[in-house]
Amino acid sequence: MEDWPRIKSLSAYIGSLLDAIRNGSDVRGYFTWSFLDVLEMLDGYQSGYGLYYVDLDDPDLRRYPKLSANWYSQFLKGKTMNSNGTFEQEVLWFAS
Repeated sequence: MEDWPRIKSLSAYIGSLLDAIRNGSDVRGYFTWSFLDVLEMLDGYQSGYGLYYVDLDDPDLRRYPKLSANWYSQFLKGKTMNSNGTFEQEVLWFAS
């Protein structure tokens, strides 16, 4: 549930995407992963790559947000995570 490598990966990818935009790339949108996370990266359902954990033992298949889901939600609100795991407002400047 504490998927720090995913958070680091998302942060780095989004940072690179911002660099590309600043260098003139025409970016129309961004998706984390899609279509069942490529069927869990071709590992069937033995591993979970999504932002949410799905309890396959639960008949209702309950979903629980991983730390990366919380991080991404806060990122979209313009907040940044400190090393102690708390969030604070961050000013984002998108200048070309």
